[in-house]
Amino acid sequence: MENTNQIQLQQNLESIEKQFSIWRSTRGNNRKMPEELWNEAVKLAKVLPMHKVSKTLRLNYQKLKQAVDPNFKVTKRTNKKQNFVEVSIDSSNTL
Repeated sequence: MENTNQIQLQQNLESIEKQFSIWRSTRGNNRKMPEELWNEAVKLAKVLPMHKVSKTLRLNYQKLKQAVDPNFKVTKRTNKKQNFVEVSIDSSNTL
């Protein structure tokens, strides 16, 4: 029974993937994603591995995660400059 459910979920993912492909091929520049498509992706991400859904549908993982879990905080990478500390070794103190 569970195997049948997984097959159905995989088929749903493939169906939505086709819908996303159609939307991507026909949309104009800067056209917002239809809310129905986004909602379907969020529903699937609640029952399938989120990485699989985001990768298959080519969606931003962090935004999808935040839609599924409102407590999830998106973190931005920062290019912080690392500070190095020079350490001097006393050569007269040998083991």
